Amino acid sequence: MKYIDKKGKEVFVSQGLGMKEYGSFRKSKAGGLHRVKSPMMPMASSREEAQKNLDLWARKNGLKAVEEVKKMFDATVVKGYNRLNDADKELFKRFCKKFYDVWEFPEQHAPVKIQRVENYLKVTLKDGVWLHITKDCEWY
Repeated sequence: MKYIDKKGKEVFVSQGLGMKEYGSFRKSKAGGLHRVKSPMMPMASSREEAQKNLDLWARKNGLKAVEEVKKMFDATVVKGYNRLNDADKELFKRFCKKFYDVWEFPEQHAPVKIQRVENYLKVTLKDGVWLHITKDCEWY
C-alpha cells in the first residue's frame, strides 16, 4: 500500500538500488528513489516486513492511503453528479483528474458538490471554495 506524506508525496516500499533489502521510499522529481528514514522503518529482508513497518509508521503519523485520497476525487460519488448530462459528466471527470494532479495536499480540496449553472459547471470543494469549470476543463 502507498501513502501520501505530509509534503504530498507518495511513500511506498521498494528495494533500494543495488540492494537486496526493502525499505520505504519517495520518488524525486527526476524519478530517482529517496529513502524515508525513521527508526520505525529500518531496511527489511522482505517486502512484507517493510510494508508492515510502513503501515505502522503511516498510521502513527496520520497519513492517508493513496487509494483513499483518490476516492475523494471520484466524480461519480460527488453530490449532483447524477443530475448532469453525459457531456457535463465527462467534463467533470476530466476536471477531477486534472484538479487532483495539481495539489500538493489534494484531500483538503476534494469536490463535494457539482451543478450546471448557465454556461459553466460550478464545483464546491471541501474547504468551502467554489469554482467555475469551463467547457475547456479550465477553472477559476
